[in-house]
Amino acid sequence: MGNDGASQTIDSMASPSPQPASGRRRATRAWINVGEHRAMPGESLLPLAGEGGAKRRMRVSREALLDGEGLIAASESDLWVFGYGSLMWRPGFVYAERQSGLLRGYRRSLCIYSYIHRGTPERPGLVLGLDRGGACHGAAFRVEAAQREATLRYLREREQVTSVYHERIVRVLLPEGAMVAALTYVADRKHPQYAGLLDRSELLRLTAHAKGRSGRNADYVLNTVAHLEEVGIKDPTLEWLADQLRRM
Repeated sequence: MGNDGASQTIDSMASPSPQPASGRRRATRAWINVGEHRAMPGESLLPLAGEGGAKRRMRVSREALLDGEGLIAASESDLWVFGYGSLMWRPGFVYAERQSGLLRGYRRSLCIYSYIHRGTPERPGLVLGLDRGGACHGAAFRVEAAQREATLRYLREREQVTSVYHERIVRVLLPEGAMVAALTYVADRKHPQYAGLLDRSELLRLTAHAKGRSGRNADYVLNTVAHLEEVGIKDPTLEWLADQLRRM
């Protein structure tokens, strides 16, 4: 979700909010050979259909659908997607509904080195990722069943170019109190592009002069902050960094 290279945007906003599921359904679990990653508490791992490579083992848990206080879904085949960066204002896929969403347990962070779009291997830039700890306000998109597979293909092409993100199903809180199970992409802490938690001086040093295929890293930061402000999301670190970049 930090990859902000050019893409065609096709979106629609129309449908009413989903109704809470009536009654309680049991959770189901399945084992599949797709990767040996561990899920964080409260999350599950989505199968990467058709992905090549060695067979590895991963648990997938379809969360119980609860009425009122717990997880809901528009239908068993609809897909929710959680965006925290450029996906919020440039989703690039057809969706039926968009709501504000809160994800707990992860935070928005400039924690991914960019060697292509906003930097080079010699002078890397930084782009956003979801990293462990804290909470993150973002956007939750509901994709209807007919668009599910096309959306998954698009997102994997967009987000998994260098495999720096893990594909996850996480619990996202919607404004009226409902919880939905949503697809998102979180930083792979073992990937060479994972920068970790950097202090502010290092953030400024890396973003001030880096430039890649999609333009200046400074412009990426400034555009990100401007879009977050438009939807009322405050991020003190990004706002400080944008202020410093404007002064240079």
